Amino acid sequence: MFKKQHIALLLFALVSIKTLLVPVVYLDFELRKEYIIKNLCENRFQPQLHCDGKCYLAINVFTNWLKTMLLKKPKNTPLSSKKWWKTYLKN
Repeated sequence: MFKKQHIALLLFALVSIKTLLVPVVYLDFELRKEYIIKNLCENRFQPQLHCDGKCYLAINVFTNWLKTMLLKKPKNTPLSSKKWWKTYLKN
């Protein structure tokens, strides 16, 4: 019984961490917004676009989503092929 409780707590902790991942990315973005705009934004040399670091945020959210999808999908889906993302990014 004691072992089952530890396993349940471990699974709960893993689900909680996974659930909090996207809000943590947004929090990181908001806390470091000025630094991201000045140093990490892909459009920092084109201020007329008014990106304000949203490109960096979008890349991070997409990367986390992509990792989640690759971990979730069974092997017989198109996501399991190694070149599917190249086709997706070209569109």
